[in-house]
Amino acid sequence: TLFSKTLESSPNSHIARAGMALEFQVQGKLDDAVREFKKVIELKPRLYKAHYSLGFIYEKQGLYDEAIYHYTKVVRINPKYVDAYYNLANIFTARGMLPQAAAAYGKVIELEPNDFEARNNLGVVYAMQGQLDKAVQEWKNVLDIDPQNQNAKENILKAQKMKDPIQ
Repeated sequence: TLFSKTLESSPNSHIARAGMALEFQVQGKLDDAVREFKKVIELKPRLYKAHYSLGFIYEKQGLYDEAIYHYTKVVRINPKYVDAYYNLANIFTARGMLPQAAAAYGKVIELEPNDFEARNNLGVVYAMQGQLDKAVQEWKNVLDIDPQNQNAKENILKAQKMKDPIQ
């Protein structure tokens, strides 16, 4: 490929290495992609998209500690990279790390106030923590953005039943 030919003459080309890594990722050769993304990061440690790609691969492989490490690197380098916060929040939620999940969803909402999915998920995290009033408020915020949102409507009803099970 063009990238492998470029690397023959310029082995320190982070652009060619990133291109190779992406090719490997598309081909499903994830170990090769990881190896190349790591080389990209050696060459350009602050290239946040390489960290993001590594985090994404590790997340898909179930290597959550590694994914968290790289997504955290992304947001330290680029504090406005919403996708990294979103992925962190999802991993934290799945692992039961609810305060961290709430903080990460909070960052998504801070950067994208109309992201009703993040607001809905934050409501779920609050409910998982037993903070039903905060959860309902987030779901009402979802309905302010998207009045037809079925998830938010259903979640509000479930929360009301949890608060007053006699209804």
